[in-house]
Amino acid sequence: MLAEMGFPKGLLPMKNVVECGIVRETGFVWMKRSAPTLHYFEGCKTLASYDTEVTCYIDKAKVTKITGVMCKHLFMWVTITDTTIDTPFPTRVHFKSSVLGIGKSFPITDFMTQEEKLNYVQHQG
Repeated sequence: MLAEMGFPKGLLPMKNVVECGIVRETGFVWMKRSAPTLHYFEGCKTLASYDTEVTCYIDKAKVTKITGVMCKHLFMWVTITDTTIDTPFPTRVHFKSSVLGIGKSFPITDFMTQEEKLNYVQHQG
């Protein structure tokens, strides 16, 4: 689903998932987990927290109205509400929070699987 919309597969770790689905007509996505999950993204040195239920709307190069996802930013947890990638040549992933307009972007490779990184490097060269 993420790859179809241009996002790297590693953006949304699939640990402890017991149910997930998409309503293709609207782009509504939900994931239910057996327990909240923490995931550390090595590339960007960021800790993310995924609640037992994560929902969002996904479309080409953007994910909006995200619920259930937080990232640690300067000693505090910040709720992530939107994520976009550069188009037409994705090089960065941009995250936005509703908290005082806080946003941050990272290289797209920070969220790619090893296979995606190899393909990305081959197409860049």
